[in-house]
Amino acid sequence: MLVFIKKKSINIFRENKMAGHSKWSNTKHRKAAQDYKKNQKSMKLIRNITSASKKYGNNPNINFCLRAAIIKATNNNISKNSIKKAIQRGSLNFEKKKKIQQIKYAGCNKEGIIILISYISKNILDIQSKIHKIFKKYNFFFIHYLKIKYLFQECIIFLFQKTKKNEEILINLAIENNAYDIDTNSFKKIKIIINTFDAKNIKKEFKKFSLKILKTDTKVIAFKKHQIISLTIEKFKKFLKELKKIPEIQNISHNAFTKI
Repeated sequence: MLVFIKKKSINIFRENKMAGHSKWSNTKHRKAAQDYKKNQKSMKLIRNITSASKKYGNNPNINFCLRAAIIKATNNNISKNSIKKAIQRGSLNFEKKKKIQQIKYAGCNKEGIIILISYISKNILDIQSKIHKIFKKYNFFFIHYLKIKYLFQECIIFLFQKTKKNEEILINLAIENNAYDIDTNSFKKIKIIINTFDAKNIKKEFKKFSLKILKTDTKVIAFKKHQIISLTIEKFKKFLKELKKIPEIQNISHNAFTKI
């Protein structure tokens, strides 16, 4: 009987020991999982701050993405020191990658007049805000460049000295090579506007006839022109003048049917 009791007591002791061990392990794993989730969330928020400052700079008054990331981080109890460090990391990369870029900005109004602007700048956000103000003034709104890309084509402009001999040759060459436009109105010069695809062929023919090109230039031209209805021509001229005042803007092309 004594042996039986001893065995029973040992079994009870072992059962209690095992039950206590499993309870502690469950709480330990649960806590570890909760801590991992918290760390992941905080790391994601810090990563958003660094990426925003890397792309658009460390000023939250101009950089709205950075401002939103900082507000999110503060709401999730992330310290000011860690936010500062994240901004510094991003801004260092931003200064390294700060190079001159050529960007295309497109806009449209309710009548269907589309304007395409190409500009070169280091500070993208500053110029975009200037363009946005002018757009708002003349009831234009922003459109993504890729959506209206098919409506425009890149052309090359060839400029020649006007003489009696070369005028007829140039007109014939332009017609044969499907030129977009031929301008012979000026007294001293002839202008040929042609597609970039056909430009190589016409250049070879210029060499055959020993025609000297004075100047070459590139221009983006709309396939179809759109008539101005409510917006007057004078108002549209003012709109273009205001855009041309921005020194970083290189080219402005539109589909408006006007002699501008």
